[in-house]
Amino acid sequence: MRLSKEDVALFYKLYPALLVYANSKQFILKAVTTPDQLMSQAIEERVKVRDQLFENITLIDSFIKDNPSHFTNGDLKIVQSWKHFIKGQFILFTHLKKYSL
Repeated sequence: MRLSKEDVALFYKLYPALLVYANSKQFILKAVTTPDQLMSQAIEERVKVRDQLFENITLIDSFIKDNPSHFTNGDLKIVQSWKHFIKGQFILFTHLKKYSL
């Protein structure tokens, strides 16, 4: 699946906000309180927050209820859909000019 530039921008608006919220409830990265601060962390640090979100998926419901970033109902529906994630290992076959398989 190839995302449009608009969808990529929307993902990077919603997902870091959700992770910051999860971090605020789980106290993983103590100095991180904004999406920009989170995204400036090393990937290993961001993964710790993501993993806690995976283990506490009800944080998505809390995020939607609290709506700390004042997202629209449409944005919150997208976040709600993330409760149906598939966790696992995936294989990247190749990088093409415009996308990867």
